[in-house]
Amino acid sequence: MDEAGIMEGLGENGLVVGSAEKRSVQKKTPGSRVWTSFIECVSAAGTFLPPLVIFKGKSVQQQWFPEDLSTFSDWQFTATKNGWTSDQTAVEWLEKVFIPRTQPPDPSERRLLVLDGHGSHETVDFMVAGKRRVCGRCRWRSHFEPSSAGEQQQTQKNAKNVANAFNSHLPTSDWQSDTSQIAWSTPRRSQDLKVQVVQFNQLDDDVPTKRLLFRKITKGFDEKDGLLAKAQLQIQALETQLAAVKPKKKEEGGHEPEFEVRQY
Repeated sequence: MDEAGIMEGLGENGLVVGSAEKRSVQKKTPGSRVWTSFIECVSAAGTFLPPLVIFKGKSVQQQWFPEDLSTFSDWQFTATKNGWTSDQTAVEWLEKVFIPRTQPPDPSERRLLVLDGHGSHETVDFMVAGKRRVCGRCRWRSHFEPSSAGEQQQTQKNAKNVANAFNSHLPTSDWQSDTSQIAWSTPRRSQDLKVQVVQFNQLDDDVPTKRLLFRKITKGFDEKDGLLAKAQLQIQALETQLAAVKPKKKEEGGHEPEFEVRQY
């Protein structure tokens, strides 16, 4: 579960004319700037609970709602002085939304509630209400800021990898039937290839295993070709450097100085 919110009125950035001597300039905007929060919760299976909407005010007013309330029949509404979550609001959501709508078939079975480190989740009333209904708590870091968006993406990536690994071994999964029986590795030496050939001959008609083995062999040859090409380039570079520092031979056919021998 987590808390989010929306602000009434226009919230877009804009340009204004102001003095360069001031760091900021106030801008008038039409309408209200009241903040409205809501608490949402979704399960690992993708089932989501109705939200708890938190208005700013002393109590919930009838004029805040449309005439047709059929769309919001399952929603819960409350009000606080600033429109944010309070200690009492968190307990209200736990008792009116989470606990009655997550009843397991076995009453003794525990439920796990993953939440952030907000102070309203750590009060005595909140923990007692959850423990009395046999609910477990798992604390998560508080709201992700833009600076930690990379961490959130990495967490989502890790969760997706775990889910894919789990789903691949389900009886209804098609991925497992198209998987090699042996986790072939890329052969680095001729001895590695000989061992894989022996294992290959012991297998029955396993098409995925054959495809994977030949891909690994091809990859091994490609790596060797790459290393050979790199070595050849290094040799050419060294030969060029050697030719540059090697002393040049005396050119043939040059004119030697002439000496005349005289007898006195």
